[in-house]
Amino acid sequence: MSDVRDLTLWEISAGHSLTGLCVTGTSRQSLVGEWGMDESVDTPSARTIARALTAAAVVTWGSLILFFIVGGPFGTINDLGNGVLAVLCGVLALLLHSRRRIAATMFAAAGAAISVFGSFLVLSNTAGYFFAGLVSASGFGLIGIWLLVISRSGDLPASRSALIAGAVMALGIVNVAGVVEGRDDQDAAPGWLVAAGVCWAGTYLLLPMWATRFARSSPGHSRHTGV
Repeated sequence: MSDVRDLTLWEISAGHSLTGLCVTGTSRQSLVGEWGMDESVDTPSARTIARALTAAAVVTWGSLILFFIVGGPFGTINDLGNGVLAVLCGVLALLLHSRRRIAATMFAAAGAAISVFGSFLVLSNTAGYFFAGLVSASGFGLIGIWLLVISRSGDLPASRSALIAGAVMALGIVNVAGVVEGRDDQDAAPGWLVAAGVCWAGTYLLLPMWATRFARSSPGHSRHTGV
């Protein structure tokens, strides 16, 4: 009887240990899923917004070229396009948000709002095109910082393209100095401020190039490419 009782107690103890191990393993797996790994950035909604962002960038950039060639309403279309492009960038940032990248997402949201404000300034004739452009470029500069951050997370499709686009866009932060000084005359602007306009190449060209590759990425593709 003593042997039987001891064996029974051993079985009960072993059962409790196994149960504890299972619960502990499940808890650890849950914690890893919640905190150790980033949320998926490979969602249909994000890819759809990326496609819309690409289209908006092409239209906005194209309207700017046409404005310099033929003038007309294409300047207004470009101003509207900048605002739409900024909004789409903000939406994409929210769709790709992460608990570990809250600050970067806030940068993108703030940048989108600033860029939209820049479009408002010129559309409402509150400011000239140059000052409004400085404001918009500053906003896209913040969006560039967001893109830089998420490109380094290791779970973003075409992360290298995102890194390059973000770096060029982030140069727009330089325009903050022109905004603070209230510069609204391109001819009187210092060379370094005019040179900072290269940041628009990131917004109009490199950003949609990355967005196109992101939109074409297949589910589960994000962790297998950095191109």
